[in-house]
Amino acid sequence: MKTLIAVASLFSVTAFAQDDGLATVSTDGSTAKLKAGEKGKMVIAFHVAAGSHISDEAPLKIELSSEKAALDKKLLTLADSTQKGEPKFEVGFGAGGKGSTAIDAKLTYFVCTDTKCVRQSKKLSVAVEVQ
Repeated sequence: MKTLIAVASLFSVTAFAQDDGLATVSTDGSTAKLKAGEKGKMVIAFHVAAGSHISDEAPLKIELSSEKAALDKKLLTLADSTQKGEPKFEVGFGAGGKGSTAIDAKLTYFVCTDTKCVRQSKKLSVAVEVQ
């Protein structure tokens, strides 16, 4: 699955992780290309199915890393979300020298319905081309 997501991100900024039909995670809106010295942003947005929600009581943690990009923040929690209901996160990053890099995200969160909460662990990667 990790390889599939990494390959898909090479062709598109959007990467999706499926959560047993309860929710998806998207990187739509993330910066794919920028000039050296410019700022970009990594976007992580949750989309939940009807009758589901991302738990605001159980921990939500997103760990970001990159070999070449300088991230404004490396650890996100629900408090960092820019919207309620379906959490959405935006993190700025600076691009160093020209070439390809990636921003990797390790997500841990709980998707809940009226009858159950399911712990999720996902990895996403967004390819960035610095010109």
